[in-house]
Formats: sequence, C-alpha cells, structure tokens
Amino acid sequence: MDAYEKAIVDATLEFPKFRIVAKSDSSLMRVIDFLLKVITFWKMTEFMYCFTTTLGYTVYTSTSWDQRSEASRITTLKHELVHMRQMERYGRILFSLAFLLFWLPIGLAYFRKKFEQEAYEESMRWRLKFFGIHNIENPDYKESIVCHFLSAEYVWTWPFRSSIEKWFDATVEKLKAEALDD
Repeated sequence: MDAYEKAIVDATLEFPKFRIVAKSDSSLMRVIDFLLKVITFWKMTEFMYCFTTTLGYTVYTSTSWDQRSEASRITTLKHELVHMRQMERYGRILFSLAFLLFWLPIGLAYFRKKFEQEAYEESMRWRLKFFGIHNIENPDYKESIVCHFLSAEYVWTWPFRSSIEKWFDATVEKLKAEALDD
C-alpha cells in the first residue's frame, strides 16, 4: 500500500462516509462552477480544473487530480479533512452557513477566512514534511496562498493583504518550531 492509499484508508477510518468523487462526474459541481462564474463575473474559471472541494464527507477532485504527485494529493487530502473536522465541530448547518453564506459583503468573509487558514496550516505542515522548509518559505508558494484569499478564487474572502501575509509568516514560524521539537 502506497502513502496515498494509506491516507485514504486513514480518512475512511476517521470518517466512515468519506469518499472521493471526480468533479466532472457531479452535476452539483457543474452547477456550483456556473454559479461561481456568475458571482465572480467570470473571474473564477478554474473551479473544475484546479480546485478540490469538500461537501460533507465527499471530496470532489479536479480534472488534474490524477496527474498530481502523491505528495500533492496527500497534502490536499489532509487540508480537506480539516474541513470535515470543522463540520463535525460546528455541525453541518452552522459550518455551511458560516463558510458559504456569510460571504456578504464580499471581501469580509471572516469565517471562511478562518476555516481556510486552519486548513492551509495543515497543508503547509504536510508540505514541510514532504518537501522541506524551503518549500513553504518559497515566495511563490506564499503568494499563491495569499492570492486565494484576495482573489476571485475564494470570492474575495478577505481584502487585507497584510493580515493574510502576517498569518502566513506566523504559520511558517510555528511549523518551523514544531519541526525543531520533533
């Protein structure tokens, strides 16, 4: 069993209803793709191709999923499992409302920001394990994460670049300290 298969087994043990579905096989994902295009004025065009989405215990994968490295898929899976834990912690309805519906006004989606920050911390933890500290300290990686929060990718979740950059930098320092403790 390779590491990715083990990650799936572990996910299923933690969440018995866990499953992975290709977005291209989901009518719901095609509808969400269209709605995201509409509310972002056609600026979010990569939902089906580049982003992984979790609803409930189902992880919907992009068309590029199978071409991604094992480490990349595991890292993303670990991120998505954080969202499942958040859903269990807050309850499906409250989590969904906080994550999805409290986006008005666009640009101040506090709960979506907090939920994604928690999940990205886990992503960064796994990137550090797989690729080393230089990977998460890479300015291009930082910019890609920061842009998720500031752009149409997450429906302009948060307008304050400096606060996202400070969170990112603090997370890198926290993870470096954790790595030294191990």
